[in-house]
Amino acid sequence: MSPLEPSSLEDVLRSALSGRAATLAPPVDPFAGVERRARGMHRRRAGAAVAGTALAVLAVVAAVPLLSAGPSGPAPGRVATSTAPTASPGRYAFDPDSPWPYRGDTTVRDAHLAVWQRDWAAREAGATLVPLYGQVDEPSGHPELVFVSRLPGDDALTVGVATTDATGSRFVVGPGGEADAAVFVVRLHGDEGDRWVAVASPRTTRFEYAPDGSAFHDAAPLAPGVATGPVEQPRGAFDQLLVVGPDGLLLAQTGVADERATEPVAQTLGPVDLLGWPSRGTVDPDLLLAARRAYADSRHVADVGRVQEQVLVGGAPVDGGPGYLLGQFWLTGDRQADTFGVVGGVDDLEVQTRPRAGAATAALALHLTAPGGSRGGTLVVVPRPGTGQVLYSPDAGAAFAAAGSDDPALDGVVVLGRPDSAERAGTDRVRLLDGDGRTTATLDVFRLLCGSTSCG
Repeated sequence: MSPLEPSSLEDVLRSALSGRAATLAPPVDPFAGVERRARGMHRRRAGAAVAGTALAVLAVVAAVPLLSAGPSGPAPGRVATSTAPTASPGRYAFDPDSPWPYRGDTTVRDAHLAVWQRDWAAREAGATLVPLYGQVDEPSGHPELVFVSRLPGDDALTVGVATTDATGSRFVVGPGGEADAAVFVVRLHGDEGDRWVAVASPRTTRFEYAPDGSAFHDAAPLAPGVATGPVEQPRGAFDQLLVVGPDGLLLAQTGVADERATEPVAQTLGPVDLLGWPSRGTVDPDLLLAARRAYADSRHVADVGRVQEQVLVGGAPVDGGPGYLLGQFWLTGDRQADTFGVVGGVDDLEVQTRPRAGAATAALALHLTAPGGSRGGTLVVVPRPGTGQVLYSPDAGAAFAAAGSDDPALDGVVVLGRPDSAERAGTDRVRLLDGDGRTTATLDVFRLLCGSTSCG
């Protein structure tokens, strides 16, 4: 087959298939569907420089119908052709509800996945992070993870790469993908040239790459359904990547050197110490705005727009008491977050700060003063997610008793009356149990109510 200089993916496929067209029954034109998908894809891009290596991400849908070239597969330098489709695209497409298994370096996944999932969920409002392939980049030594993400209730996919350097977790994402993608291609730009990593179904048998769009050669396999290679696109040419399944089945064909994805944009990351706990209770928007203003004032910042937060709990106690809100707050660009709470109304706000939280934090708490300013009041305890039960003892000599809340929105957060005697003595305690009734922590209430810089 003579070298091609196609102007589009359609030209590549039609040129490659034209030599066999006379021997085939008239097929259904696949390109209308491809064009509809392309127009419907929601593309968004954010990037980061990672230790001298920039990354760009392409999400690729199944670009052609599944065609078979017979048991031997397509000959080198040729596109797979067939007399008829042999399988449904869904057999090899990505299914978010039953994702492809993880492949690659298991130490990358085991050592870093939990932190990446926490940091990504905190940044992307609870989005999932499903690992596809992990490796350690050479020579930087940084871990890299190709992942797919989806927001709750959203069918659109985000394809990206997670890594870790001296500043913490870093993420790069590319154009949005669709739930039935046949392959995800990640292009990495480095000092020694560009390389690509393609992740497809583990049933994929091989990948073929053509720098000029016509002369294909086998790409280096990394794992079942994963391959890599240098980007070798000559000037003025359109490179092509074939994804081939069992019996020479052509699963997808796409370009790697997509100019739209070669210029990463700096991405500002949030604090590295975000808990990643869910927001529980009911958050009053007016109280949240007041909390943002109060936090900006505490940081001597006039622009409230710089304030960001992850609310951990919000609501109002029984009997129409004051509203309350507790969360982690920070300014754009901060690498650590402050534990910051407010109690009361917009016009009579009481600020309560707590020490910075971290991975060892078992629970946080707020104290709501009783009406009239008398001692006692209400204690709001926010336990770590997954806590089975919270017990409370009003003093050192009293037995622990179960505590809780009738509000299902609080989801494990405890709102209880704190006796006047307990506040005076400062000896009341909270005990946390796991799902099997085993004690995971016993905490002094006065320590839960310590300020950010002092206790007492």
